[in-house]
Amino acid sequence: MAMSLEAQYYSEGLMIDKTAVGILTAGDVVQVAGRAAIVPTGGLASGALGSFPVHGIAKIAAAAVVGSAGNVVWWNEDGDPYGGVAAGGACTTKGADGDFVIGSLAANLAATDGYALVLLNEFAPDQPYWPGMTYVTKSAGYSILITDFGSVFQVDTDTVILILPTWGTTMDGGRVIVQNVAADGAALISVSPIAADKIKGAGWAGVDDKDARNTKVTAKCGDFIELVGDGVDGWFINSKRGVWAAEP
Repeated sequence: MAMSLEAQYYSEGLMIDKTAVGILTAGDVVQVAGRAAIVPTGGLASGALGSFPVHGIAKIAAAAVVGSAGNVVWWNEDGDPYGGVAAGGACTTKGADGDFVIGSLAANLAATDGYALVLLNEFAPDQPYWPGMTYVTKSAGYSILITDFGSVFQVDTDTVILILPTWGTTMDGGRVIVQNVAADGAALISVSPIAADKIKGAGWAGVDDKDARNTKVTAKCGDFIELVGDGVDGWFINSKRGVWAAEP
C-alpha cells in the first residue's frame, strides 16, 4: 500500500539490517549496501537477519603501513595484520592492496601499531579518494605511460621521481594523480614533465621543464597532486593537497 506522506523518518542510519549469505563471524569486516560494516557480536548463521554497524569508530586490524588522521583506509581480505595471523585480513592505507574502501583514519597510524582506529564510511573533505581509478604503489622512479592515465600513484619511498609522458593530442584530458603515502616528513616526491612541457594552474604560471615537488620537510601523508593533460602546454593542476613547489 502506498504511503500517504512523501517521506517519514525511518532510523538514525547507524546500523543497516541485512540477511547473512553464508556464515558470518563476529567482528569480520564486510560490505552492506555498498558500505563497510562490522559483523555484529555473536556472528550470524546463514539466512539470519542482523543489524550491521556502518557508522562510528571501529578498531580494525591493520597491515604494517603508516597513515595520518584523515587518510583514506581500505580493507584487504588477504592482508597480513602486523603482529597478527597471516592473511587474516587487514586494513591498509594503500589502495593497490585494498578490496574496498572502509572509511578514514580517526588517529595517526604507525607501521607497528597492529590496529587502526577507523571512522567507518566517513572521509575528510581535504583527503579524497578516487573511485574507479586504478591505484598503484611506487617505491622507485617510474616513467608514466599514456596507458597509465586514470591511475593514482601512491609513493611510499623518499626521492622518487615520476616522469610524465610527452605531451600530444593522445594525452589531451589524460588524468594522473600522484599521492605521498610515506610518513609525515619522510619522503620527497617529484613529478617531472619533459623539457618542452610545463605544469601550470592552482596559482602556477607554468615554466617548461619544472618539476612539481612535494617538499620533504613539509610533506604530509596523504598529500597529492592531480594533473590533467591541458591540450596546449602540457599539464594542468586540477587539484592538490599539501605544499608542492616548482623545482628546480
